[in-house]
Amino acid sequence: MKFSVFTVMLPEWDPETAVEKLKNAGYDGVEWRVTNVPEEKKGQQPSFWGNNLCTIELDEVVDRAEEIRDLTASAGLEIPSLAGYGTVDDFETTQTLLDAARIMGAPLVRVGVGGYDPEVGFDALFKKARRDFEKTAEMASRAGVKACLETHMGQIAPSASAARRVLDGLDPGAVGVIYDPGNMVTEGHERTRMGLEILGPYLAHAHAKNGAWVKNENPEPGEHPWSPGHHAALDDGIVDWRQVLADLQAVGYDGYVSFEDFSSERSTEEKVKFNVEYLRSLL
Repeated sequence: MKFSVFTVMLPEWDPETAVEKLKNAGYDGVEWRVTNVPEEKKGQQPSFWGNNLCTIELDEVVDRAEEIRDLTASAGLEIPSLAGYGTVDDFETTQTLLDAARIMGAPLVRVGVGGYDPEVGFDALFKKARRDFEKTAEMASRAGVKACLETHMGQIAPSASAARRVLDGLDPGAVGVIYDPGNMVTEGHERTRMGLEILGPYLAHAHAKNGAWVKNENPEPGEHPWSPGHHAALDDGIVDWRQVLADLQAVGYDGYVSFEDFSSERSTEEKVKFNVEYLRSLL
C-alpha cells in the first residue's frame, strides 16, 4: 500500500514546497488538486477551498502537465490521481483532466457524479449520470486513464452500493470509485469490508480523513440536536482506520491511500508527518 497527499489539504504550500516536504516525510506520491481558483479569492489568506496555493489551474493544467510531472518526479514521487471538481456531464473538463493525466502518467482522475436534488428525483438523476458515465468511459478508455467518482455526501452515490450501481456493467478499466470512509461518516456508511467487496473491480483509489457527529447541547425546540461534518483528526474520529486498512488488504487492494485531512488540531506540517506515520503503524 502506498501513501500520498491530496493537495487540497496543503493550502499554504506552493507545489515546489509540497513535493519537497512530502519527500522528506516519506510519502510515495502527490494527488494534485486541479481547478480554477476564483480571481476574487486570489490574494486572500490561504484556505482549503479558497486561495489554495497548492492548486494547479484547470485552464493551465495541460500546458503545465510536463512541468508538474517533472517536478513531482524530481522528488521521487508519483502522481496517483488528478482530483478535479467538475461533474460527469462536464465533458470538456473531464477531457482536459484526462489529457493532462495521460501526459503526467497519472492513472486516474476524479469526476463528480452529481448532487441529489429532491425537485428532480433520484431516478432521473441516476439515469442521466449513468448515460454520462457511459460516454465518459469511452473517453477514458481512449485516453488510457480511469475516470473515478468519489463516495461523497450530498451526491447520488454516497455509499459503495450506490457507486457500484452507477458504474455496474461499465468497463472497470475505464471507470472506478474513490473510496472515502471519512465522507461516509456523514452519509453512506456501510461496513467497510462489505462495501469494498461490493465495489469489487471498481475500487480504484482511497482517501483518508476522519469525521464525527457533534451534539448541540442547547437546540431550539424541534431542532435535531445532532449534526455531521466535524473534521476530526485521523486518530480521533468515527472511522476505525486500523479496520479500514485491514479490510483494504483483505480484498487485495495495494494501491494508494491519499490523505485529505481538514482537521485543525495539528498544523499542516504536523499533519503531514503524523498521518503517514500513524497509518503505517496500523498496517
